[in-house]
Amino acid sequence: MPSSIWPDGILPWLRSLPHLSVTLRPVSNDFSLKEEYVQSQMLLVVMVLGVGFIVLLLLAVLVCTTITFIRPSDSPKLAVRFYVIANAVAMAAAASLAASFDGNFAAGLHALLASIDRLQAVAHTAAADGVSLRDATRDASRALSAVAACEGCV
Repeated sequence: MPSSIWPDGILPWLRSLPHLSVTLRPVSNDFSLKEEYVQSQMLLVVMVLGVGFIVLLLLAVLVCTTITFIRPSDSPKLAVRFYVIANAVAMAAAASLAASFDGNFAAGLHALLASIDRLQAVAHTAAADGVSLRDATRDASRALSAVAACEGCV
């Protein structure tokens, strides 16, 4: 690597860090394609991802507490606060379940797409029912206006 990208001395320092296998045994830090060395590198990647996940969880908690403890004059409704907190908890639960998932992702994706299609059909039906209800309400309002005009109320 060019020395302009990395500060002087950082690469030797990184190489001097102890390498551990998945079983936490020391591994030589000389580059090789042996399984133990590759596992030691993957262990480092997993640790970095774990730290990143913890940081994301802490940020979610920070956002939730910030929204929850806003000044009362500026605060959203209580339902919105609970919705945000519930979403944060749901995302954390989904992430923890996804980490231990060894199922078939294709089947899950197919089920998700089928559910979205069913949800769209229900939404279209609800929209059509809403239009029908609006039209019926408008007709009833006109009929009541006509009855009131006949009675001399208007």
